[in-house]
Amino acid sequence: PDCFHPQPDLLTTDVLKMCKRKNLPINVWTVNSLPAIKYCKNHGFQAVITDNPLAISL
Repeated sequence: PDCFHPQPDLLTTDVLKMCKRKNLPINVWTVNSLPAIKYCKNHGFQAVITDNPLAISL
């Protein structure tokens, strides 16, 4: 695959390690809470799909 599109609750440490090993970009969906959005930003995910685009800019 060219990228991985999981829901955030499927992102275990093992999954993150596997994606990093394979250089596989992660595009998570649907992330709406501010803590979850910050988590995604801190982990350098390629894209974050949200119903709250204003929260991404915070």
